[in-house]
Amino acid sequence: MAQGLINLLDDLTDERLRELLAEGWSKEIGYVASLLDLTELPRLGDPHRGARLLFDALNGAMLRRATEADAPEPVQILDELLEVWS
Repeated sequence: MAQGLINLLDDLTDERLRELLAEGWSKEIGYVASLLDLTELPRLGDPHRGARLLFDALNGAMLRRATEADAPEPVQILDELLEVWS
């Protein structure tokens, strides 16, 4: 996991790679928003806002898990967010 973070940080120094990463993340968030829209979660509100929240929570959870062995698994964080929206 640590090597992956090092590679990501290295990629972020290149403007073109940053653009491609942002484009890919935008597509991923759009896809998640489409899926959330289909779930009809009663407390979701805006699916795009929810998708960004899930995306950021997942990435933050993965970073935390990389540094803290006893941190919750990323999937647990996502489950808890979806539970709040249900």
